Amino acid sequence: MEAKEVKPEFVVIAIIVIILVLAGLGVVNIPFLSQSKTIRVVVIGNDSNLYNVLSNSTFTLNHIYAFQISSEGAEYSLKNFDVVILSGTPYCSLSLRQALAAWVMNGGKLIVVGDACTLVQGDSKAIGWSIGINGLGTVMPVSYGGWNGTGTSYGDVNLSNAGFQIQDIQSPIFGGGVPGTKNFQFSGSVTMITPGAKSNIIALIISSSGGVEYDGMVESQGMFQFGKVIYFSFDPLYSQTLLYNTLLYISGHNG
Repeated sequence: MEAKEVKPEFVVIAIIVIILVLAGLGVVNIPFLSQSKTIRVVVIGNDSNLYNVLSNSTFTLNHIYAFQISSEGAEYSLKNFDVVILSGTPYCSLSLRQALAAWVMNGGKLIVVGDACTLVQGDSKAIGWSIGINGLGTVMPVSYGGWNGTGTSYGDVNLSNAGFQIQDIQSPIFGGGVPGTKNFQFSGSVTMITPGAKSNIIALIISSSGGVEYDGMVESQGMFQFGKVIYFSFDPLYSQTLLYNTLLYISGHNG
């Protein structure tokens, strides 16, 4: 039996459909499609400062619209947003952890700040993102706890006159190799974490005393995960430009 010839126009249509689907998932960026799209960002937790900044004109004029909800029952609202930011509360239920992991695996874009979602209410022995089956640990690019200069520790370290140093200069967050966000002086709290095997360290925080390196920004990597997670070990409000570029990048727009 002769094989039927596939018409070229059908091939072109199939390619266009695939590209549009990937663009919708944020896997590829198509400028003329993505730039007009609004970005719905929700802050899950008690970080009102972050929510207020995201609500100002710098972000709204660029079609970024912010919302804020409690972690209680948040798992039922994830589908309504393009980017979820966990910040302001270390407590998350097991159901929210599982829902977030599944959401990311199916294309969701997640930003985690500091120790957000590292504890479970009523269980003092449970700590970290890997609590529970199929929880956040399956998609997080880092684990909670890391090097403090002398040993492994949990929590934050306070730094003065430290430096924010870009590691992935080609990242769209930093202009993709062209002038963009630069290294800057940093003073504040940094959460100690350890990058995982499937991670890309975007930036470091380097202390002024002894040159101890702390992982500042880390993103997830993986072929079988349509979504993405970016972790901040410090308050992203330290640089609104950095936060803005990160939102554009993770949502599939230009960073």
